[in-house]
Amino acid sequence: MGEKKVCARCRKAKDIDKGYYKDKNKQPFDKCKDCMTAHLDVYNPDTYMHLLKEIDVPFVEEKWMGLIDKAYQRDPSKFSHQSIFGKYISSMKLKPWCNYSWADTEKFKEESDKKKAELAEERAKLKADYDNMLANGEITAEEYDSLILPLTDQKPPMMESRERVPASEQEAIGKNNAYNENNFIPEEDIDDGSGNLSEDDKLYLALKWGRLYKPSEWIQLEKFYNQTKESFGIADSDTEATVIVLSKTNLKMNQAIDNGDIDGFNKLSKTYNDLRKTSKLTAAQNKDGKQVEFDSVGQIVAFCESVEGGGAIEKFKIDTPLDIVDKVIADMKEYNKTLVYEDKSLAKQIEEYLIARRQLDEKKMIKQIESKYGVKLSQLRNQDMEDFLDQQAEEMEHDAKLQQGEGE
Repeated sequence: MGEKKVCARCRKAKDIDKGYYKDKNKQPFDKCKDCMTAHLDVYNPDTYMHLLKEIDVPFVEEKWMGLIDKAYQRDPSKFSHQSIFGKYISSMKLKPWCNYSWADTEKFKEESDKKKAELAEERAKLKADYDNMLANGEITAEEYDSLILPLTDQKPPMMESRERVPASEQEAIGKNNAYNENNFIPEEDIDDGSGNLSEDDKLYLALKWGRLYKPSEWIQLEKFYNQTKESFGIADSDTEATVIVLSKTNLKMNQAIDNGDIDGFNKLSKTYNDLRKTSKLTAAQNKDGKQVEFDSVGQIVAFCESVEGGGAIEKFKIDTPLDIVDKVIADMKEYNKTLVYEDKSLAKQIEEYLIARRQLDEKKMIKQIESKYGVKLSQLRNQDMEDFLDQQAEEMEHDAKLQQGEGE
């Protein structure tokens, strides 16, 4: 964001490069563009001559009216008095006008009057010639009208139908408009509570928020800070420091949108939202942190038993009649219990199943060994098995000796 300046009339802080006209030394005026042109009427010299003098640029009638005609012919519905004034000021900064000042206005007026007199004399001569030609029958009446039209001051129909609304009437039209800035309450008439601050209060707020804020801004910052702390139950110093930065960002963000600084508002809004999400200071996060009191039946029971005057919940018997669903569940439980404990053949069936399962696992293991070594286990001799067992015993004895040697 560019450098800001507070307007002497509307008391709003606006960007110096965009919101203010500047003099020849490139210094902004005390009043912003909107306030300087509040009663501007490009058709009434009394409303803009003093502004041109203050800005120190000459008034060139041909240039001024040329801008008006171009703007109106381009789009009458978007015709803007302030836009005409701004374009004229910008053009006066370019060649050949940049070397002139308000003091040269009289010179341009004299030159303009001289050109008008010369033009009027030429028109008079041409008109006399056309009158003679018409009287002598050299041209028809229709041809005469066509030739004489450019010599008159008559303007095209579109220019004649141009609606010229004086600034005084514009102001009257907007009196009942709720968004008319001129009807807003002046800032000095608003009681913002800053007059009730004592010297100690001002010292405290200046140390907390900084000396660059006005008392009314201190009050806004303090109000937002306290509301945020209360809403989220903040007690740690780290989060409190974040809330202070969040309060300042909120203030600057609101000021940016009030001043029409959309770019500044977008940047501050992003920073504001990032701070809230990072510190979990949003309404949704606050709601999520409070709405879950119990997330299991055990927590409910523990809470009930911990209440003063409570204690452990005693077991109790339900004597109410059972419905059909309860009876079916009870019958299933009784059937399963009887099936396990009283069926004599069940144990034998389980044992037979386990034997068959073990045999099946052994066969599967034998097939895997035969496939791996490419030999049938049925072809192995008893002597082979004895040799294998002897080899295993020797290896175990050798390992034991090694372990004893390491132990010593």
